[in-house]
Amino acid sequence: MRVKPYYGIDCHNQNARIGHHAFQIPFPTPLSKSESQSRSSTGNAGIRVACPDCRHVYAYTRSHVHYSLTQTPDLFAEPPDPTLLVVEFPCGDPACDIRVTLYTPKKPDESRSDVLARLAKSIFHIGCSANQNHTPHFPTDARLFHRVEELDYCPF
Repeated sequence: MRVKPYYGIDCHNQNARIGHHAFQIPFPTPLSKSESQSRSSTGNAGIRVACPDCRHVYAYTRSHVHYSLTQTPDLFAEPPDPTLLVVEFPCGDPACDIRVTLYTPKKPDESRSDVLARLAKSIFHIGCSANQNHTPHFPTDARLFHRVEELDYCPF
């Protein structure tokens, strides 16, 4: 067995059929760089992250990140480092012009289109912004995406 360190977040979805679960994230950015990035458009500390297992979206902060160790069965295989897919899109409410930024871990066996299809089924538990209580709607039309990018770090 090979032991590898990783960073993870415990999913806030307490009602998941899969029970308590966590997901891996890439290495967080240094705190000095992330302090200005850790405020979301909701006005609350955190960024919107969709769990790759249950698809629920919550706001997470650096304080939710934990350091853990994982074991891989193959002593010589190096498991791939996790990446995040970040998508920026319009809220989806006709009366709202806010752009929503959503992050989600990309699993090694997922293509970009697989991740976007998964995100289309996301369940949002946070509002569009501090001034709007409506929930965002992930667009099914890729032409509405303002940004789709894969990151090898977590913007905390």
